Amino acid sequence: MKIVKIEWLDAQLQLLDDMYYESDFDNTNTEIYCSIVGFLIKETNNAYIIAKEVWDDGSFKYIHVIPKAVVTKIVELKEGKVISSNGGG
Repeated sequence: MKIVKIEWLDAQLQLLDDMYYESDFDNTNTEIYCSIVGFLIKETNNAYIIAKEVWDDGSFKYIHVIPKAVVTKIVELKEGKVISSNGGG
């Protein structure tokens, strides 16, 4: 199973219970870039499906479905040298 880092341009939501005017957005950062590292569970024609955790029984947890249309970069990460390890708990 591939481990990938995906970067994408995300949407934003204004949560204030207020009325807005067009000028309220003059100084608003309209670009929100996000990234995630996880297991590439599936790639469809329109999306990447990423899991943060993979369990021994084959199940997944913390799923993200990221539309390909908003992805700005995807990199496959390779397993390499362990930098440090405490041997587990």
